[in-house]
Amino acid sequence: MYALAVFDRAQRTLTLARDAFGEKPLFVAASPDRVVFGSTMDAVLALLGTQAPPINPAWIEAFTVLGFAPAPLTIRHGVEKLAAGERRTFVLADGSWRRTHDGAVALLYRSHGTRHFDAMEFEERLTTSLERRLRADVPLALLLSGGIDSAYVAALARRRLGRDLLAVTIHDRVDSSEEVDRARRTCEALGIDHRVVRMPDRPLRDVVAASLTAMDEPIGDPAFPMLVELFAHVPPELRVVLTGCSVPSMRRMLGILSE
Repeated sequence: MYALAVFDRAQRTLTLARDAFGEKPLFVAASPDRVVFGSTMDAVLALLGTQAPPINPAWIEAFTVLGFAPAPLTIRHGVEKLAAGERRTFVLADGSWRRTHDGAVALLYRSHGTRHFDAMEFEERLTTSLERRLRADVPLALLLSGGIDSAYVAALARRRLGRDLLAVTIHDRVDSSEEVDRARRTCEALGIDHRVVRMPDRPLRDVVAASLTAMDEPIGDPAFPMLVELFAHVPPELRVVLTGCSVPSMRRMLGILSE
């Protein structure tokens, strides 16, 4: 996953690119005299300074109908976000843009076509993907909920890749003792160190208010405030945290691969 900018001094071009799944955001605002870009909306607005653009009515309309606004729309008029898998190259000589797009769904269809889903192939690909994401020069942990998805990731990391991990389970305000117990038993079976972090009991309105500063633009996912709260209580020395994908996401992925 990446969002990057590469300036070619020889060709006098600036290339912006976003990863195929769109995990990392990338915003850009272009005018005849300058190109401003950044991985957060706040960074772009800070560079624009007093010329910060107004609210974008098209974004509001899309968000109201869909619950989100697809790229290139952003909440600020004149600021765009790159789509998943999109690359844009700005040519300084004539001020033109060249664009290509290669999102994840297109990649999956090209690589799998109409073949049926193969469980063994899926596990091999997932293991390869996990191995790449375990490359880190900082302490790394796994967010283990006790569910199937994160337990599967833990099993692959430990038994297929032989990696030592610290598993972190969040004990929230709701009684989640059953999940904590499942996570504990998973760690015992795999030989993984386990840590339980308890979230403080505070009003939901405070949780929602704290999450607003983490948004580049409004997010319609009702789980987002709790996600921000959750990661706020992961021990700060754990700079990289793996998570399992949600069951609905896994089902969508399996559906794409089997079509």
